[in-house]
Amino acid sequence: MPGGGIRILFAGGGTGGHVFPGIALAQHAPDAAVHWLCTSRPFDAAHLSKENIPFEALESPRWRGFTGFLGPMARAILASARTIRDFRPHVLVGVGGYGTVPPVIAAKSMGLPFVLLEQNVRPGKANRFLAPGADRIYVQWASARAAFPGCGDKVVVTGSPLRKQLRPMPRETALARFGLHADRPTLAVVGGSQGAEALNRGVVDALNGTASKLQIIHVTGKSHVDAVRTAYAAKGARAVVVEFVSDMDSL
Repeated sequence: MPGGGIRILFAGGGTGGHVFPGIALAQHAPDAAVHWLCTSRPFDAAHLSKENIPFEALESPRWRGFTGFLGPMARAILASARTIRDFRPHVLVGVGGYGTVPPVIAAKSMGLPFVLLEQNVRPGKANRFLAPGADRIYVQWASARAAFPGCGDKVVVTGSPLRKQLRPMPRETALARFGLHADRPTLAVVGGSQGAEALNRGVVDALNGTASKLQIIHVTGKSHVDAVRTAYAAKGARAVVVEFVSDMDSL
């Protein structure tokens, strides 16, 4: 059984946009006992392990019809209920993504209050589905309020929590990090931890006349890195193309 003090159970994940704000919040509550119910994606385990945050990976089925959905969902809800019973958290913090749903359903059924973090102007399906039952919904953008009709004062604009390791970096240090030069204009392109195919393609296509005048650092996501690197090379662009950047202060 956990000892005294505040106990916070985090739920959800799957991408940096979900995991990193939760990690930041945990860092800013150093005296709290923290546990995390995450998805089975390797991304979650890698970054939670790096921060020494205890976690349990759950089955996190996406809705594709009843077949193959109800069984995994039921198992994830039961596993969440067992963790809530054993960890006895004071609050559950849902960070978004489909992996948030089973723990929140378990929390609601057991009378545990829960709050949601939402970093996007257009919230995802999971947070929109769970919002009516939430005690608070903390959003980064005031315009996100419109996505939660009927939630009223439960929606609180806080901005996004930042991880403690993110600090202003001198431009020269950041340029050296990517092997870029101080005497050329620099364009940074970021489409989230998984990348964004439309953004990747659109930026490359839009740089037809200016690509050779810039130096570019483009974070593409794992699935797009080779195609984007090839496209820049065909345009003669000086581009550093990477699939992921964890030290966002370098950008």
